[in-house]
Amino acid sequence: MIYKTTKSLPAAKLFSLYKAVGWVTENKNPKKHGLLLAKVYFNSSAVFSAWDKDMLAGAVRVITDKYAHGVIFGLAVDPRYQGQGVAEELLFRCFKKYPNVQWNVEVEPSAAELFQKQGFLPAKNQCMTKGENPV
Repeated sequence: MIYKTTKSLPAAKLFSLYKAVGWVTENKNPKKHGLLLAKVYFNSSAVFSAWDKDMLAGAVRVITDKYAHGVIFGLAVDPRYQGQGVAEELLFRCFKKYPNVQWNVEVEPSAAELFQKQGFLPAKNQCMTKGENPV
């Protein structure tokens, strides 16, 4: 597995990864939605990706002020690579790049155990949202 830090990820590869993990519905236009995903990743503070030759096996993006707060978004690992330490390595790279920030993540129940093993605890405050997520 090769890990990269480039923020310019191929739109089609991102779309395929999101589809593989069930985050894209069948009615999404692959080209249009892939380009939107690529813009989201490119405009993040940091992006870490895992590659098996030309296959995007996993990716994660970070938004941070670099000093106090960091938020992890879109940790996705293709099901064919799950259980092989890819998610853990992607998270480790986030923590290594910004070692002194407080990390936050919105997590689906199926991924809670992964984040708890990385030292995350349930937050005491409530997460609130406004607007609809286009991705």
